[in-house]
Amino acid sequence: MIEKDMELVKKILVAIDEKIDGTNILFGNTLGIENSGIKTFYHAEILFKAGYISFFQNATTTDFATTFVVGGLTEKGKELINLIKNTDKWDIVKENINKNDLPNILQQHLSYYIPPFIDAPLRRYMSLDKLDSVLSTNSLYFCRAGLLGDTYEGSTTMPSIKYRPKFYEGATQHYVEEGIPEIQKAWRQCTYVSCWHNNLNESALMWRTYGENNKAISVQTTLKKLQDSILDFDREYIFVPINYIDYEKDYISVGNAFEPFRHKQKAYDSEREFRVIIDNLEIINEMFQKKVIPPEGFFINVNVKTLIESIIISPYSSSSFKNEVIRLLTDYNLNDRLSQSRKSTEPNF
Repeated sequence: MIEKDMELVKKILVAIDEKIDGTNILFGNTLGIENSGIKTFYHAEILFKAGYISFFQNATTTDFATTFVVGGLTEKGKELINLIKNTDKWDIVKENINKNDLPNILQQHLSYYIPPFIDAPLRRYMSLDKLDSVLSTNSLYFCRAGLLGDTYEGSTTMPSIKYRPKFYEGATQHYVEEGIPEIQKAWRQCTYVSCWHNNLNESALMWRTYGENNKAISVQTTLKKLQDSILDFDREYIFVPINYIDYEKDYISVGNAFEPFRHKQKAYDSEREFRVIIDNLEIINEMFQKKVIPPEGFFINVNVKTLIESIIISPYSSSSFKNEVIRLLTDYNLNDRLSQSRKSTEPNF
C-alpha cells in the first residue's frame, strides 16, 4: 500500500468525521480535500467496501461522476479515527489499518497506481532527434491521449456502456447517455502518456516502425529506473501495462476514469505497450466552458543517467548513422551506455 494512498485514507476519514452528524451527506468531487479529485471518490468507495463507512453511493448529478454520498463512520471506522486523533505517530495508524483487509482492497481497486511485477526491460524506440531532445532537455515528453492516432483511445466497451445505467442508478437518462460520454471525451483531452515497449527481446516491428530510413535507437530501462528518474514530484504518475481486449465483448471498469487508458484493441497487441500516465484535470471545467485548449503535451523532468540503462542502435542502420549516435552520446558522457543490437550479429549456418 503506497504512502500517498494511506495519507488520502486518513484525510477522508477525518473529513467524514468532522462533517457528518449521523445522516448521509452529499459531497463534491474532492470531499473538501485539496487536490485529490477522482481518487477521493475511489478511496471513499474502498473505505465503504472495507467496512469503515456505513454508506456510499454515486450521486444523481449533472456534474462530474465524482460527486457522491457517504454515511457516517462504522464502529471500525470510529476506532480508527480515534486512533488518528489521539496519536501523532502515523506509523501506528498504518499498522492498525494493515491489520485488516484495506490494503488488499486498495491493491485490487487501485491497481492502476501499483503496477504488477514487470520482468522484462522497458524500451523506447525513437529517432536520433528525439534522443537528442531527451538528453538536451533532461525530460520525457508526455503526449495528449487524443493525439496518439488511435480513435479508440480513452473509449470504453459495449458491455461497459450497457452497465452504466446500473452503476449510475438514480441518475437521469440524459446524464447516463449524454453526460458520461462527454465527460469521458473531455478526460481524453486531459490525459497524457509516455509509451514504452515491454519486451525481453528487441522487436523487429518496433525497429521498422520507428526507424525511418533505418535510423533509430532504442533507450532501454527498467520500471524501477523509470520511476526513480522522475524529478517532477508535484504530479501523480500511473505506471501500467496495456491490456488488449475486444471492445464488443470485454468489460472495462465504469467507476475508474483512467481504466480506458490502460486498454487497447487486440489489433495492437504486438506493441506490448507499457504506459506512464499523468493528468491535467485542473483545466477540465474551463474546457467544458470552451475557455481553454488543452496543451498537446508536457515535458516532465527526469535524471537521464538514472533513466537510461543502455542505448541500442538499430541493426538496420548504416555505419555513418552509428557514428552520429556515438558523437551525440560523447557530448553527454553517455558512451558507456551504448550497447550492440543482438540482431546485428551474423547468423550461423
